[in-house]
Amino acid sequence: QVRVRGRPFRLPKPTLADILDGVSGTINAKGRLGDRASVARPIAPGITAQGSGAIDAEWKLKRGVARAGSRMSLDSERFEVSLMGLRFVGSASVRSRTVRGKGGDATISNIEVPDYRLEDPDNRAADVVGQGLSIEATWPGFSLVHAQRPSSLTVALPETELRDLRVLNGLFPSQVPLSLTSGTGVVAARLDIRDGGAATGDLRFDADDATLTTRGTIHQADLEVRATLADGNLEERRFDFSGTTVRVSELRDPQLNEEQKKKLEPWYCELGVERGDIAFRKPVALDGEFAVSMYDVRPVIGLLRGIGKPPKWLFAVPNIKDINGIFALELDAGRTAVDDIAISGKGLEVLGWMHLQNKRGNGRVFVKYK
Repeated sequence: QVRVRGRPFRLPKPTLADILDGVSGTINAKGRLGDRASVARPIAPGITAQGSGAIDAEWKLKRGVARAGSRMSLDSERFEVSLMGLRFVGSASVRSRTVRGKGGDATISNIEVPDYRLEDPDNRAADVVGQGLSIEATWPGFSLVHAQRPSSLTVALPETELRDLRVLNGLFPSQVPLSLTSGTGVVAARLDIRDGGAATGDLRFDADDATLTTRGTIHQADLEVRATLADGNLEERRFDFSGTTVRVSELRDPQLNEEQKKKLEPWYCELGVERGDIAFRKPVALDGEFAVSMYDVRPVIGLLRGIGKPPKWLFAVPNIKDINGIFALELDAGRTAVDDIAISGKGLEVLGWMHLQNKRGNGRVFVKYK
């Protein structure tokens, strides 16, 4: 049930967009918005929303732009939010209102999705459920027809359960010898845009007793990511992630018996991003400078042994604990470049660079042990 009061239309065959773009007056709509009428509406670059359900709206328009006193509510049984290539699907309530402020009229929209399933177009088997997705956006001079950037935006993603960590394997480039084979985890995130600028936010990921495989060897470990996101472009899914930390702890071999486990202390490693950019694509792409600290040197020596034909003396290097260092890393599909390597421990020094492209390695590494 739609009623329009406003100026007459003199176009020969006006479309709905023509009408809404130029109308000055009031539109009242109440009833059910059907699936065929559900159209994806851009909320911000890289974010769209759409859904069907019970609608109750009163739009007070001036040349197609919402004026103070406009309102809209939508209660949807199936609502979809697309964010950086992912789809959040569930029931939702949408509330919008237009208020008068110092800078003119502004429209504020709130979207609440209490329960949702995360659908990955590249992985139909992904089993990810969550609760409490919320979006709040403000537009000055909101148009019913033309997409526009919000002056402010907040996307809050409370804790979401990853029931199968294998859904994350698509983020790893093929040349990275790492895959998650089992385990569950929790992820939470928040994105903000203020004054129409770049996106900022944070991301948190935790997994206990995750099973991972590296070069055919099975390990169990606890994983932790604390990501700081800045200068973000949601369309390109690119952020500055300087200040991010990644920690692998309690790494152990699940095939060892209890007596063997007592003899080996669990291994740990922590990476800190001193400067870096990341693009959340599949696979992920990143470029930055990192600081590393780890329990002992075993992974570094193992990596060197796995490249080309290593010298025999490399197999005689003893295990050295308390390793620290820095390196530059560029990672994308098909190419890995590790430059400016400077790693040290008690009596150990490792310098050099390594490049891997299309499974072909090249590099120069200097290892000194005294």
